[in-house]
Order: sequence, then C-alpha cells, then structure tokens
Amino acid sequence: LPIETEAENRLIVHCCNTLGAWGAGFVVPLGRRYPLAKEGYKKFIEGNKGKSILGEVNEVPVGKHLFVENLMGQSFLYKKPNGEIPCNYIAIETGFLKIMENWSDKGNYSIHMPRIGCGLAGGDWKTIEEIISEMDAMKMSEEQKCYAIAKAWYETLKNADAEIEKKVLKENSFYIKENKGSMR
Repeated sequence: LPIETEAENRLIVHCCNTLGAWGAGFVVPLGRRYPLAKEGYKKFIEGNKGKSILGEVNEVPVGKHLFVENLMGQSFLYKKPNGEIPCNYIAIETGFLKIMENWSDKGNYSIHMPRIGCGLAGGDWKTIEEIISEMDAMKMSEEQKCYAIAKAWYETLKNADAEIEKKVLKENSFYIKENKGSMR
C-alpha cells in the first residue's frame, strides 16, 4: 500500500497509453497489487474505442479511500524514428488538471506516483515537474494535502520478480518529496 499520510484519500497516479497495452514498466507490479486498476483501465479503453482519450483520467477505486488514477498520457508506445517520444506533456497536464478538479471538493488527498511519464514513455522529469509545479501554484488549496511519495512502492514491488523490480526502479527513479498543500 502507499505510505500512510494524514490525507483522507490516497491517489496512485501513473501514465498510461491510449492503446490498451498494460504489460511493461510500472503497471506490472501495480496490476499485480491492484488487479482492479488493470481491469478498470481495460474496460475504459474498450468503452472508448474510436474516441480521443488522450489527457483523460480513468479513476479506479481499489480500496477504502484508495484510488488508482490511470492518466492517458501517451498515444503510442515507442520512440519514433524522428525522435518523437510517447510522453505527451499536454496530456499529462490536462490529466492532472482533471484529477485536481475532480478532487477539489472531496476533502484532502495525497498523491503517490513514480516519475510519471519518464519511464517507458520517455518524458523528461524536469519538464513534468515544472508542469506539476505550475498547476500546483494555480489550483491547490491550503486544505488539500498532496504528496509525491514513492518509497512505499517497494512493498508493491516485493511481489514482482527481481528482474521486473530492478527494471521498474531503474526506469522510474521515483520522485520522493513531501509538501503540505503541494505536489512538488
């Protein structure tokens, strides 16, 4: 489970693709620990075939006051020959805004995430951190508590085999910082 915080609700946010591919990187241990997250994602993709869902968020309750936020932040899987990366920064920003709007009147919450969009999606963490910081300054109220804490994922990864664990930890180099009223 994510680290216990003072927040009433805990949100596990991660970057997903819009193609329905769930089988590499961070989602492997996430899906093992919370099978409903994968199931909810697959149903969301199937139910939105033919629609533009980049930047959308599929929220899946996986426990009491615990939710997985499947943020659709990439529309393809691999770096293109022209250098274009799968991570779509506008979609990441749009998804975070939707999460913040959705939770703005539901009490306090904490956010638990890897360096979203930076593993298999190929994004640059400094760019994503800047996007989150700008949104944070714009949208967050003092009562809301957001944390980007990832050491708890060690427990999630314990159930994954050693090779996957090493790969996920290497690719995500988790963002570990905690601020009251901030996602930074």
